Amino acid sequence: MSTLLRLDGLDAGYGDLTAVSGVSLEVRQGEAVALIGSNGAGKTTTLRAITGLLPCRGGRVEFAGARIDGLGSAQIVARGIAHVPEGRQLFPTLTVRDNLELGSRGGDRRRRDETLESVFTLFPRLRERQRQLAGTLSGGEQQMCAIGRGLMARPRLLLLDEPSLGLAPVAVKLIFETLRRVNDAGTTLLLVEQNVPRALQLSHRGYVLENGRIALAGTRADLLANPHVKQAYLGL
Repeated sequence: MSTLLRLDGLDAGYGDLTAVSGVSLEVRQGEAVALIGSNGAGKTTTLRAITGLLPCRGGRVEFAGARIDGLGSAQIVARGIAHVPEGRQLFPTLTVRDNLELGSRGGDRRRRDETLESVFTLFPRLRERQRQLAGTLSGGEQQMCAIGRGLMARPRLLLLDEPSLGLAPVAVKLIFETLRRVNDAGTTLLLVEQNVPRALQLSHRGYVLENGRIALAGTRADLLANPHVKQAYLGL
């Protein structure tokens, strides 16, 4: 598989704080890759740096063979990367359908309608709730809407930040089953997730981020068998 996303020595932070330092990783076309670590390890910072929401202080970010660090967020989305942020960040006073359509790129109405239909097929609950205000949805439904909004951009790479956060177990199960279907259909995933067992079950490979640096990397099987991962993240 060809490399779709590559980080090479990425440095990023906030003010005087360097949150990630020297982060190097790659995501290949068609993979699902997990980025795991404790709170404050720099996982969200890494995603924000990839999508241009936070400037890179050093290193390189390459997507599909072209350098994208230094580009604006809109340019990065246009290249084929969509970001589902932590906490969903929907527009609560807009309808579900309006929130979804805000995620689409370009003015081709037919293409947008086709993509919307595919999202409704993936999440039938959103079809039922499409005229409902997003702020009145349950947590699981809001996460469906946030993922659907990301998919409306028809991304080659979908970044997901804590998709199971605050959700009931039944909703978590549904979300991860759907993400597997999205990946099986050809969309590449980079997943930040505190629910490490779920993240590794979904992913082909993973990276462990600790104190802003990559501490471990390997296949799903490698990480599930690693004593440090078992003790620190799986409670074994």
